[in-house]
Amino acid sequence: MKAVKPFLSFSLLVFSISIVFVAFSFYGIKLEFYVWEVLIDIRITAILIAAFYFAQRNHWGITLSALGLRKWNSRWNIAAFLFPLFLYAGVIIAGLALKSVHYAYLENTATLTIAVLFDIPAVFFFSFSTILIEEIVFRGIFFSLLKEKAPFKITFFVSMLLWTVYSFSGVLQLPEINVQSASYFLFFLISIGIASAILFHIYDSIWVSYSFRVGIAVFTPVLIQNYFHDADSFFISTNPLFMGDGLLVSFLCIASFLWLFWLKKPKTISLSTQK
Repeated sequence: MKAVKPFLSFSLLVFSISIVFVAFSFYGIKLEFYVWEVLIDIRITAILIAAFYFAQRNHWGITLSALGLRKWNSRWNIAAFLFPLFLYAGVIIAGLALKSVHYAYLENTATLTIAVLFDIPAVFFFSFSTILIEEIVFRGIFFSLLKEKAPFKITFFVSMLLWTVYSFSGVLQLPEINVQSASYFLFFLISIGIASAILFHIYDSIWVSYSFRVGIAVFTPVLIQNYFHDADSFFISTNPLFMGDGLLVSFLCIASFLWLFWLKKPKTISLSTQK
């Protein structure tokens, strides 16, 4: 019980910090800024500091191995990075069939394609200050420590509850927000959290979930129009169901990774044995 109390305190602190930043976002206080080309997110930075404070104070023994930072496997990372292509292919094909998605006929198709390819290393590197820290905190620290003390279902539910509250402050930062659009985007972020948690649980590596999220960041804006972010996309839609951060891609994401979890449920994969 003594080992559980500090962890419960940490969970309540993460929840409280997230609620505070939800309030900041509601009143329009910016939570992100750039240092050179590096995006600094005050929310996850504050939670990371709190996490390492609790870890040091309560001797949680957080190491690079425990965080999954030493388990790199190129095959699984590349597969996770490319998976959004197949995810959005399903959305685009369904949208074209239902005449809710249309090809954009861009004048700069070749330039856009080359730009995306060259942008991949930059996104992978510069996302360390946001996406990687989120994965370290919510998957590497919180999820991995909680699953040692509780059944998987409880671990999954509690970690997703905290991820949802944390994500909500980001939703409120979006321009021209309303209840409908906020619900769509929050559901999209929850689906990303579910996918990342399952990937970390199965492969025991931060890099697999990180690669998946980098793939989402790279391919989402360019493949199909998003609800909130205007960018040149190969396909466009005015139906929120078929947008890059819409309901269909969220449902497909959740369904795909629940199927992966069911498929790998009898045994998890140790990346240290992979070559």
